[in-house]
Amino acid sequence: MSWIDNEKYPKRRKPASGVHIDLANPTIVFLTVCTKDRKQWLLLPDAGICLFDAWQKSNAWKVGYYLLVPDHIHLFCSPADLNISMDRWVSYWKRQV
Repeated sequence: MSWIDNEKYPKRRKPASGVHIDLANPTIVFLTVCTKDRKQWLLLPDAGICLFDAWQKSNAWKVGYYLLVPDHIHLFCSPADLNISMDRWVSYWKRQV
């Protein structure tokens, strides 16, 4: 038997949307972003530099630890500007890269 009650927590068909921000507590999000068509280019020598530069140019969200995998990124991020949604921020740096 699984430790998760599947009736109470049904399997997701797609990722959850949005981020709940509680001003009384820190908000840290674990985010996974895949490359377009899952192309494996993130381990190219300049990929990490381009990503880091794009994250630095946008001060809406702060990036903590991250892991580059050939076709996706795992990262921890936290909002710095509550007027910019995570989706908008991700769209920004994806266009920059």
